[in-house]
Parts: sequence; C-alpha cells; structure tokens
Amino acid sequence: MLLDKSVIRQTHPDYTRYLPDWLFFDQSYIGGREWITESNVFRHSRETKEDYQRRLNRFVYCNYCEAVITVFTSYIFGGEMTVERNATVQGVDEFYKDVDRQGSTISDFMQDIAIDAQVFGSVGVTVDLPQAEVEIRTGADARANNIRPYLRIYEPTAVCDWSYDANGQLNWVRLKESSRDDSDPFMRVAKEKVTYSTLSRGTWHLHNDMGGEVATGEHGLGEVPFVPIYFKKQRRKRMIGIGQLQDIARINRLLVNIISFIEEFIEMQAFPFLAAPLGIGGADEDTVISVKHIFEYPMEGNPPSYISPPTDPARFMLEMVSGFLRKEIYRIAKLESRELMEQSGIAKEYDFHQTESALGRFARNLEIGENRIMSIWAKWQGREWDNSTDYPDDFNVEPLNNALKN
Repeated sequence: MLLDKSVIRQTHPDYTRYLPDWLFFDQSYIGGREWITESNVFRHSRETKEDYQRRLNRFVYCNYCEAVITVFTSYIFGGEMTVERNATVQGVDEFYKDVDRQGSTISDFMQDIAIDAQVFGSVGVTVDLPQAEVEIRTGADARANNIRPYLRIYEPTAVCDWSYDANGQLNWVRLKESSRDDSDPFMRVAKEKVTYSTLSRGTWHLHNDMGGEVATGEHGLGEVPFVPIYFKKQRRKRMIGIGQLQDIARINRLLVNIISFIEEFIEMQAFPFLAAPLGIGGADEDTVISVKHIFEYPMEGNPPSYISPPTDPARFMLEMVSGFLRKEIYRIAKLESRELMEQSGIAKEYDFHQTESALGRFARNLEIGENRIMSIWAKWQGREWDNSTDYPDDFNVEPLNNALKN
C-alpha cells in the first residue's frame, strides 16, 4: 500500500511540542563537548564576540544531571532491596538471559529503561517476533533459528505518532528509525535510510520515507505490542512523561554558566597588576613588569604598587552556585540532604519521606511496565503471564542521603 509521504511523516502534536526538550535533556545527561553550544553557553552584555569565543573554548560542563540519575538507578537496582522475579512460565529463564538478542539480561535491560525514563520522562519498549526466513513447524525449529520474542527500546524522539481510544488504550503507534547499509567495509556507504514501523492491535506495517510499503503482516495479539514506561506520568497527556531533568537540566545549565563567569573573572581580573608613574626608572616600551623581572625606580621616586580588582562579584557568584543552585538540584530530585545540625527531626523525616516516595513511585512504574512487557512476551507464545515480577516498595533512604553528603 502506497501512502502519501506527508501521511507517513506526520507527527503527533505533542511530539512536535516536546522534541526540543527531549533533545536538550538527552544532551544534558550525556554532557561532553556537544553540549557546549551558543544556545547553552550564555553571552553576557559586556562580552565582545572574541572574548565570548575564547570563553566558549575554555568552557567545562559539570554534569549534575548524570549524577542524579545514576543515584536513583543504582539505588533501585543495586541497593539492599532487589527486584524479585519468580516466574514459572515456560522459557522465561532462557529469555531473561538474553531479552534483546544482543546478550542483555532482563536486569541490564530494565536498568537502561530506568535511565531513559528519567532522562525523557517516558520510554517505549516493543515486544516483537522476528520473521522467519525458513518454515517453522516446531518449537525446536524456532529455537534453532532463534525465532522467539525479543525486546527493543525506543526513546520518545523515535516515537513520532500515536493514537489512544476513549478508554485510554493504545490504538496504534508509529516508530521512526534510521539505518545505513555498512555491512561491506569496501563499499561506499549510501545515505541513511529512514523507515517507519506502524504497530496496531492486529497488524504491523513497514514503510519507507516516501510512503512505499516495504512489508506488512498480522500478529493477532489483540493489543499493540508496545509498552510505554514512565518515570512520572503527566495527568493530561498520554505517552508523555515527566522526567528527572524537567527542571534540573535548566538549573544545571545556569549553574555551569555562572561557574564559567567565575572562571572568566579569574582569567581577566583576579590577578593583581603593577602600576607605576610614567617615566620612572628609565622605563621604555620594552620594559616588562612581572613577578619574574626586576623593576628599578629612583630613591626619591614612589615605588610601584599592586592593584587588585574587587572580589565581591566572584564571591557572590560562588555563593549562588554552592549555596543555592546545587542544593536546588538535589531538592527537586527529592535527594535533599540537609546538614544534621540545621535539621530538626520533623524536617529529616520529611526529607526521607520525599526521597522514599519518589523512589517508590518510580519502582512501581517499572514493575507495571515490566509485567506488561512480559504479558505480551507470553502472548506471542500462546501462554499467560503470572505477574510475578515484584519491585521493592520500601527503601532505606538514610544510606542514600549519607552517600549524597559524601
């Protein structure tokens, strides 16, 4: 079936609205040189273009976004509490050892899900069955040809369109993928190929970028084999989640810009310089005044003096960074750890409750998502899932707060 290319390329209004945010959150988590752009590094009103470019070259990104997400992920998957998986469904143990046909265990895969859900607010997982190139008659044939359900992660930047019914059930979802044919190391690599996968409750379709149908088929599952998993759900929008970096990424950007201004202050103003009256000591245009050179002046003359710029602006910026912005990042992430001397018992209990509540909500969302994934996995094979996956409900957050303090 040939579609108009404008139909296959259309995007959901929420996708168009949130795509710039997702790209910013992703780069804020990754960090590195690609984050340091003119849109992220602010140019102040008294800065020339040349000075700004020099500061851009010196700029260093301090990544608090990655730190917050790592703490949450490691606490759910690496703390005292562990995820319990006690399923007895046939074939589940073998599947848990390699869920994506790339050697990832179920634990590794769900940790990746946890990271992406925190970065973007939500992340999607397809539960697919590969097409067989030979006729499959028995389970042994399927195992011999590695024909079994497998999982794949789709970040929201690849989930370009979708539809829900009046009951909040997914009608269909469209996924955009880019690939290139580079299997032959001695062939010139062609332009990247863009394809669109459309999954509905009973069928699947694969189209190219021009709207031509590449392949199609039926799966008979009765539901879309796509599971969205959230860090925190939005109340008014489906498929859109609220992530850890919703506000933290912007605070982190402000923080590193102020740090850059402090670094500029040191570079341009913080070092004292010598000032001396003109003409004393036989100074001429070749005279160099520095800590490495001797400057001679007559006995009856005035010695040169050091002039230091005021440090109040730099001190204020430093207090802004350490006294407010950094603490605000941890407060928003529900990882606030106030000094015990400043904290009453009620305040400490409130902090622990906030952290434990955030961890518990996220763990429940991961548990719901994993059980839905496994339910579709079982359906592909004509079986029923027993909902046996159980994430921890209670967390001992005191060690987490101590780790943050350290």
